[in-house]
Amino acid sequence: MSDLKDAQTKTFARLLLYFASLTIVLYVISQLFSCFELEDLLGENNFIEWLEVLWLCISCLFLFLAARKTTNFPRLFAVLWILPIIAACRELDGELDKILFHGSWVIPAVILALLLFYRISKSFGTIKAESLHFIQTQQMVLLSIGFFIVAVFAQVCGQQSMWQAVLEGHYNRNVGRFLEEILEFLGYIILIVGSIECYLQA
Repeated sequence: MSDLKDAQTKTFARLLLYFASLTIVLYVISQLFSCFELEDLLGENNFIEWLEVLWLCISCLFLFLAARKTTNFPRLFAVLWILPIIAACRELDGELDKILFHGSWVIPAVILALLLFYRISKSFGTIKAESLHFIQTQQMVLLSIGFFIVAVFAQVCGQQSMWQAVLEGHYNRNVGRFLEEILEFLGYIILIVGSIECYLQA
């Protein structure tokens, strides 16, 4: 009984820490929006995109550490930690375009994707068994919510054509961009929480 209470206390403390951290981050973002023009914050390689890259790197780190620590999901986590790096390559497309050429972010992303598929094919049976076990955990719920917000919900809400139809004469191109960036930002934070939970529960 005491073990259950200890576990509940630790879970509550972690959630409180996550909430406090998110509140601080959102406060900093709100202050930035009050200091800078909206277009400056929504342009290519803006401050929010760099923060998103940081979130992805943090997620990658905790999933990598979880892969080294866990006894239940070593093969699965060894695959999952590569995904945030692929997403980071996409977020850094503007910088890579300046260094190399337009669309050059695809090169590191494809290399990492090939590594991903190699690891999956090499340990498909083990990864499948670990995945069936992992989908029953709260970490999977957090990672799934974060992924859905970033890959689906944010992209749909960021569609300029939808906002043109809704706002008509009052349409501003920054509306969809702003909403997409904020939703992606929150989605990445949820991915961080899920990644940290993977490490703590490993």
